[in-house]
Amino acid sequence: MHSAVRLTPSAVAHRLLGWLLPAGVVLLTVVLPRIAPLSSLPTTDEGYMAYIAMRMHDVLAASLRLPDEGPLMFYPALTSWAFGLDGNALVTLRVTDMVVAAVASLLFLRVMTRESRSLLLGCAIGGLFLWTMNDASFVQAGYKNSYFAAYIPLFSALLLAQAGLPRSGGRWRWLAVGALVAAGILLRETLAPFALVGALAVWAREGRRAALQFCVGGLAFGAFTLALMLALRGGVHGLVAAYQGAGMIYAAIADQRHQLFVDAVHTSVRISASALWLTGIGIIGAVAIRLVQRSHADLGRALFWLACALVALIEPVTKIGFPYHFSVCLPGLAGLCALSWRIIAERVGETRKSLLLCVGSVLIALLFLTPAYRLLAPLPQATRAAVDAQRHGWSDEATAQSNYLLSARLVREATPPGGTASISGFMFSIYPLSGTLPPSAQLNNLTGAAIHFRQDSGLLAQALRECSPDVIMTTTRTDWPASASIVRAVEATGLYKPVGEVPNDPARSYGNFGGTVYRRTGPGGSHCKP
Repeated sequence: MHSAVRLTPSAVAHRLLGWLLPAGVVLLTVVLPRIAPLSSLPTTDEGYMAYIAMRMHDVLAASLRLPDEGPLMFYPALTSWAFGLDGNALVTLRVTDMVVAAVASLLFLRVMTRESRSLLLGCAIGGLFLWTMNDASFVQAGYKNSYFAAYIPLFSALLLAQAGLPRSGGRWRWLAVGALVAAGILLRETLAPFALVGALAVWAREGRRAALQFCVGGLAFGAFTLALMLALRGGVHGLVAAYQGAGMIYAAIADQRHQLFVDAVHTSVRISASALWLTGIGIIGAVAIRLVQRSHADLGRALFWLACALVALIEPVTKIGFPYHFSVCLPGLAGLCALSWRIIAERVGETRKSLLLCVGSVLIALLFLTPAYRLLAPLPQATRAAVDAQRHGWSDEATAQSNYLLSARLVREATPPGGTASISGFMFSIYPLSGTLPPSAQLNNLTGAAIHFRQDSGLLAQALRECSPDVIMTTTRTDWPASASIVRAVEATGLYKPVGEVPNDPARSYGNFGGTVYRRTGPGGSHCKP
């Protein structure tokens, strides 16, 4: 018989604080900054994610299958239910992404608390990094990418790896860790290099057997889930075509990659300045302490966190670098920061340690509490605006301020009931905003199709004759190629007439490009691939 464990009042208070403090930090650094943008005007990246989710919902509802279109996109698949609800699906997806980010952030704070071995220090450092990771330049209004969704299994894997389980009781531990890492990669494929970091870290710390279990768990879960996804899609053709198409698009704007990379680095460093300074000072102090001690203690942990920060650079280096790609470096830097300041705190002694933790935590908190406080005043109005936008959509006044909303209104008005539309210039936001879908995956973005046809307007015109959308919107974007080829192709079909135009207007949201809306007047073709 085991006697009941009785907690003392101080133990109860400590456990309660262990829940309330992280929850408060997440509320201030994640939820609060994301509420105001919930009703903001539509953006580009969330539009693509929302389009995929909308397409998946449409196909799932009709056939209990997934469309064989685009990359894996597990996150849109898991959130496609938003299009089965009443109201503005884009706002619903933003709210969903906020909840996902909050859950991931709670796990992140737990990781930081364990790494720093202090609830106060872990929440202070973690809070500063979370404030940075949720900056609008990285997440915009939400649902911009699937990073935070991927962080949930990845941070869970870290917590399980950090747990001090006895070897006999952790028989399935590394299998589970590997499976969680695989889940994170499936949610964001570009995080695949983290699997190698994890395998090497497990090998170095636990030995070859544990590393083998890690790999088996990851491969088994990944293979099963991928096979299920491909079975629902009906094959691998669309998946392969999506990655090939992405490669062609990156090649088409290769001359812009360097400037985009430099701009993204500058933006990311500016946003992350406080976190970078705190990490840099901590590393210098920790290295100095270990040099004086002539000790290699914690070197393996430091190398692990450093590797996590560095492998995150693979994506912006090999693809098109945007600021949000660099935000993936922040969790690794946060772990390095927590480890460094823990080493410093342990060196100064218990009395000075408590003082250092209190003073340091207050200073860190001031860095994000002051701007967070400024968000409290407009919070009621921002909440009402988000609810109104979800229930009724954007107002006419808001529509007049956004080229995406103006374009969507034109497309919606020009499209017959049950009709199809094709957009250009990667303006995927028009689909969920207008409630229309393309006739085929090949014609979901005419800019991508034109690049695929090597800007041969004749080939694109032939594709439009064979599979003719009811409405087409061209683009005036100059940062992507083939805008002129698309116009020539549409006019060469002899099937379309212009019915409206959205002019460029820098005063509007995404007003640096517009386009012309064409409506089909001829019979056209219906030989569309699914």
